[in-house]
Amino acid sequence: DDTLKAFEDIRHQILCRQRDKASLRQEVVDMREKMRSNLGTPAARQNDVFHIKHDNGGIVDVEFMVQYLMLA
Repeated sequence: DDTLKAFEDIRHQILCRQRDKASLRQEVVDMREKMRSNLGTPAARQNDVFHIKHDNGGIVDVEFMVQYLMLA
């Protein structure tokens, strides 16, 4: 299928292009902090509640690390 081939070509170009690792790292950190500020447990409640997906050390942190490694 031509559409699938076109998608795979674009995906390959994006994943394999050269990137400045320091800039990429900062962009990933900034995106993660923005997400955490909107979805994580408020600082005042962090001793009482731990959101396994969105708080520090949660699943989303692992996902962001994997995404960084894929792009670096």
